[in-house]
Amino acid sequence: MIRNISNGQARGNHAKPLIEGSKFALIASFAHQDTVKAVAFSPDGTRILTASADKTAKLWDLTSGKLIASLAHLEEVNAAVFSLDGARILTGSADKTAKLWDAASGKLIASFDHEDGVSHVAFSPDGARILTGSADKTAKLWDAASGKVIASFTHQDTVRWVAFSPNGAQVLTASADHSAKLWDSASDLNTSANAIKLRSTHCLHRPFSGPPRAQ
Repeated sequence: MIRNISNGQARGNHAKPLIEGSKFALIASFAHQDTVKAVAFSPDGTRILTASADKTAKLWDLTSGKLIASLAHLEEVNAAVFSLDGARILTGSADKTAKLWDAASGKLIASFDHEDGVSHVAFSPDGARILTGSADKTAKLWDAASGKVIASFTHQDTVRWVAFSPNGAQVLTASADHSAKLWDSASDLNTSANAIKLRSTHCLHRPFSGPPRAQ
């Protein structure tokens, strides 16, 4: 049975798998009013998160297919992710904001502003920091608790993707300026943002020639 899920309602109908004889059948469909731009599973696999050009991100219950919450922006939502503990959701939008939400209630916790649309977002592994990439040519590192910006990482064009290293000590950014940059993000969160030293790893501006040879 296929569940076509729209506005929190599920309805069943019979359909064949996309490929005759295939073991891989469609399980469910989750509908928006416009293009869906990003999707994610919750860490425990019980919920699904979808982000759309219809200016919403939607949180769905995987088992029932019911809509749990609709998270609204003023423009299309480009990115949506869960924190590693599944307790919070982070969304990024063309409305120049990233928003932090409570995943249980759907309530807005905080908003993080850029000068242009937000293209991608990420949580640090410990959930203490938030990373946002924007068409304003910057990625920004934020303290999730206070909402204060810790640091700004600059590119020459739109920052399309951002990521933390597994230990949270480094940040990786990808841009339309034809470069990816690796940054040192390790710092004391109690330190003034103006005092934090950030560095781009310059070797990323040269073609990668492989690991160094053993001496």
